[in-house]
Amino acid sequence: RLTMTEAVRDLSLREVRIPFILTTSNFFLETFSGSCAIIYYSVNIFQSEQVVGLNHHLASILVAAILVIGGILGIFLVKEQPRVRLSMITMTLKSVCMGVLGTAIYVRTLPEHHLNIIKVVTVTTYMMCTSAGQSVTLIII
Repeated sequence: RLTMTEAVRDLSLREVRIPFILTTSNFFLETFSGSCAIIYYSVNIFQSEQVVGLNHHLASILVAAILVIGGILGIFLVKEQPRVRLSMITMTLKSVCMGVLGTAIYVRTLPEHHLNIIKVVTVTTYMMCTSAGQSVTLIII
């Protein structure tokens, strides 16, 4: 049985330290990327009358379906791509989505219907990348 003292002492070993640092870094990146907040507010985005106009039940079901589809996609992607590459690709896509969404909202020169399309596409892509890439690698690592 491994004690806490032995576990901390084992961190001095390179073969234990490197995976520990990578896994911990991946958890922090996932946490600080705002995935929970985006998923939480995506229901409001899909509920908004200007965007899609779904009631709160259908909006929640749509969010769950996007996450499940992304998770299923992630199962196949993990088999085809190395975990680090998959994580980097999805993190980059998530960054691009948030950059596009933030820029579109900040500039406000787009017509309202274009802004609504950007909101739906970027939030959907962000959630898909979260469940297909980085979150899958958290479980596998």
